[in-house]
Amino acid sequence: MPDPIDQLAQRIADIERLSQDTSRSSRLAYSSIDDGALTVTADGKLRAIIGQQPDGTTAVTVVNGPPPPTPTTPAAISTLGGVSVMWDGTFADQGVCPLDFARVEVHAARTADVAPDATTLIGTIESPQGGRILVPTTVPVTVMLVARSTSGKASAPSGTATAGPAKVVAEEVIAGIIGELQLATNAVTDAKVAVGAINSKAIADAAITATKIGAAAVVAGKLASNAVTAGTIAADAITAREIAAGAITAAELAVGAVTTASLAAGAVTAGEIAAGSITGDRLTASTITASRIASNAVVAGKIAADAVTGREIKALSVTGDKIAANTITAGQIAAGAITADALAVGVVNNYIPDGSFEGPAGAALAAGGGASWSIAATGSGSAKSLKVDATAATTTTKSLALATVPARPGDQLFLRYDYQASSDWKGGAVKLYARWMDAGGATLGYSAAQSTTPVLGATWQTLAATVTAPAGTTTCRLFVESWQATAGSILFDNAEARPVLGQVQIADGTITAAKLSADAITGKTITGGTITGTTITGVNISGATLATAATGNRVETTSVTTGGSAVGMVRLYSGSAQELNPATISSIYDPTQNSSLLTLQSAKLTDPPKTGLIAPRSVVMWPQADIKLYSTPGKAVVDIDAGETNVNGQLSVRYTVDANSLYARGTSGPMRPDLPNGNVYAGSSEYDHIRIGNAEIIACNKNQWADLKLNQKLTVSQSSITADVPISVTGSGWQDINFLNGCSQLLGWQNVSYRRMPDGTVVLRGIVLVPSTFTSGVIGTIGDSSCRPKLGEVFPAATDRNVGANLFIQPNGNIELWNATGALGDWVSLAHTRWSCID
Repeated sequence: MPDPIDQLAQRIADIERLSQDTSRSSRLAYSSIDDGALTVTADGKLRAIIGQQPDGTTAVTVVNGPPPPTPTTPAAISTLGGVSVMWDGTFADQGVCPLDFARVEVHAARTADVAPDATTLIGTIESPQGGRILVPTTVPVTVMLVARSTSGKASAPSGTATAGPAKVVAEEVIAGIIGELQLATNAVTDAKVAVGAINSKAIADAAITATKIGAAAVVAGKLASNAVTAGTIAADAITAREIAAGAITAAELAVGAVTTASLAAGAVTAGEIAAGSITGDRLTASTITASRIASNAVVAGKIAADAVTGREIKALSVTGDKIAANTITAGQIAAGAITADALAVGVVNNYIPDGSFEGPAGAALAAGGGASWSIAATGSGSAKSLKVDATAATTTTKSLALATVPARPGDQLFLRYDYQASSDWKGGAVKLYARWMDAGGATLGYSAAQSTTPVLGATWQTLAATVTAPAGTTTCRLFVESWQATAGSILFDNAEARPVLGQVQIADGTITAAKLSADAITGKTITGGTITGTTITGVNISGATLATAATGNRVETTSVTTGGSAVGMVRLYSGSAQELNPATISSIYDPTQNSSLLTLQSAKLTDPPKTGLIAPRSVVMWPQADIKLYSTPGKAVVDIDAGETNVNGQLSVRYTVDANSLYARGTSGPMRPDLPNGNVYAGSSEYDHIRIGNAEIIACNKNQWADLKLNQKLTVSQSSITADVPISVTGSGWQDINFLNGCSQLLGWQNVSYRRMPDGTVVLRGIVLVPSTFTSGVIGTIGDSSCRPKLGEVFPAATDRNVGANLFIQPNGNIELWNATGALGDWVSLAHTRWSCID
């Protein structure tokens, strides 16, 4: 049995052992870190974060570690297709691999001075034991290494090494390794195929086609007997050269086998043709051309009736001496065919063939001009036009000859054409011009219809000019031209160059009055500036007066002198015996006032003659009235003169508007029965008349009120207005306000808008959605200034939470909300808001 003392000693030893174990255990045993992390620091700097990271993840992150040592210089080895970079796992200066080693980066560049960055990074070596990286390249590259720690710190760059890709030599290609799939398309050329390398076994059946056989490659010895049959001979393959002389006799020819196409050119001569064997029905259409007909062989008797049409007549070939007298009568001339420009001041036939460039002649002209000239698919009133591309590196003139015609000194040509210059055209001028030349071809001068400031854009313009040949001229060449241009294009159309007829070519009496257009004869075309004779039909000209008739009802235009100044005047005669003086319209300029006075004067009349027994009395003159219109600096004036029989025959009334006044003022006559000093008075006091002035129109009779009737429907008296038809008065339509400060329309409720009513008031309606933070300020504005109040108006406003608030309508158009007693809520109602915009 164990001794109790020994057992006690054993117990004490066990307790001491347990006590020592407990003192060495972690004080965080059975502990945890919730939503947190442990940080490791050294020398006051954060080195690691263990636990929850700033981005919400859980990990062990090393930061702020020291830079790793620099790797040793790598080895760069040339390989096929690139450079192999090798690192042996050591560091410069016998550096030790750090425990926070992450990787070694491999950088490469084509230049010697490599600066490692993201653009030069080729790959990484992850093991500290070293490794190899292939840099694909076709040119030499310089490589270096950079070490990285787990905290992202980079070492200094290693030394550099340079190498290029290795060349492929035959010794390095394993026999049989290059098969069909390794060859690129078209990689095997003629030069790479050895002589005799391709034999009959290497050629697939039917692989040799006609295109693979060279010309004359198949000789007779290569053809099997009877190998060539009729079916293997191409049409027209056998020519006369392949047929032995005398091989084909008449027996070998089928009936009708020899046709015209089977005869060689010149094979059938006159000796082979039997006399009389060629008749009219043996000739095909168009067989006999002009070159086959002897000179003067075709006489008048050989030409069928109507065989010669306008198409068969050469331009300019029919001259005056070829036209029989009286051949061309009025029936041969189309209506309107001979216009003013076809006479002495006009033109005849166009020297430019196809001047509208619609047909083959125009196309031929463009084709002959070179690459810059073409026919455009648009025209001036037609489908086509001539186009020149003016684009050039330097200022360039591009011309195209249109025609060459004979000319003599003094001959005149009428030039006219339409042009359209593109909006980007830049040049010196657009031209249709004539080059005058002498008998030796030397240039004597130029004459043109041109514009140095042409209109640009997609609209057609017309230019015209009449030009004259200088002394010594025998020939004229006609050109269109883009002169000294660098950009853009020009379209030409409807080009004309027509000879101008001289007066000796116009028969006496040909030009009658009906053939002259309005304004065709001007003063410079009348000898001496006068017209011999005294009368032109319908107009009587006498001295300085132009009259439509000598007496009676007529209009006279003349010039008279008033106060030393010349006055242009038109007299209007009615032809009545009671007209002492006619009505007149006259105008006079006053240089002292720099003003022009226009006067409309009524006629001066007398009583008509009386019949029967009447008491003797003096002749009563009827009054005259006139209106004078003129202006002086600062004011415009209307003078209304009305004569009165019971006064002194005439009363002058003036209506004046001053530039610095807002109302009219007059110089004589009462304005209203109750206002002795009125503005305008016009009309006899014996009859109803209208007085105008002071922004008023008043009907009067003998200085008393009279009724004023408008269009026989509205009567205005001193005390009432009477209308014979209903009076319609309308206001404006509803207009939206301009929201401000985040306010807007509350959806599903009345639109926020205003409207001017016929009575001059403005109604505002609708519900405004306001921001939750809005307490006061401008909700919006009234854009129409005619709907704003003259003075500010205030109204109670209903709100979402029924708090008191005031709605202000300002003269500047602001709609404002103020004085709210609490939070407004989401909306404000503008109903029952109405104000006056006229007072």
